[in-house]
Amino acid sequence: MTILGKFAFAGLLAASLVPIGCQSRENSESGSTEHASPDEVLAAFKPTTDGPDAHNCPPEVIKRVNSVDLTSSDNSMLFSWIEENSNQECVVHCVAVVANRLDETCDLQVIGDFCVAAATYAKVLEPETKQRIKEAYLRFSYAQSIATQYFVGLRHNQIDIRAHLKGKINEDWSFNHPQRNAATWHYYLYLASLESPDAYVALAEKLADTKDGNDATNLIKSLADLKTKQTRDILLKYKEDVRHSDGPDGPGPTIAETVTALLPTFPE
Repeated sequence: MTILGKFAFAGLLAASLVPIGCQSRENSESGSTEHASPDEVLAAFKPTTDGPDAHNCPPEVIKRVNSVDLTSSDNSMLFSWIEENSNQECVVHCVAVVANRLDETCDLQVIGDFCVAAATYAKVLEPETKQRIKEAYLRFSYAQSIATQYFVGLRHNQIDIRAHLKGKINEDWSFNHPQRNAATWHYYLYLASLESPDAYVALAEKLADTKDGNDATNLIKSLADLKTKQTRDILLKYKEDVRHSDGPDGPGPTIAETVTALLPTFPE
């Protein structure tokens, strides 16, 4: 996705969002297909501030977001398309609108795309939008294949659905890289973001058990996404570690050098 970065924008939210599902629904009695009415479509994009075009969403974006088939992986780059065809104000609003459509019938790649968008714009989303996102998480499916995206959306928005996830995560600590079969790692990053002491212990133990310098470096960089005192305390244990990461033409920076570069990114 292209929606990486941070934006200083006060997010806007729609009134009367219309839950039209991942695709148009067929009426079982009449055989007809249900669509949102024109008035409902406009209501979904109704601005909450005065002035013309408050959300500044082009008509083609409004039309696609309300009608796109979210059960198809062909639409797994929806938010990249929205960004390319609108502006951040419109994208933020579309996060709320799409959240209202998502359910268990949606394609997993589409869900992953949404989760990353929710994480990217987390700092500017209104509380009501975050509630919509939480409700969407409770409707759509969790799958290990999208664990990284799934948990980053929860983590950045501080959404607590631990009770909902209980028994759904098959814990497996055999991974070496945080982006390869590492659903358990991202689950525990999420738990740590909710201030679970046991989660920090588990993450620290995994890092301590990792002998390869490159693997340890990758885990440290991933762990450093959590800008907390507990994370900083873990990283400080490696400030003199001379193991190397892998570089393109030989050994890369030492773990100590990586930690030294990361520490200033943490609040004092």
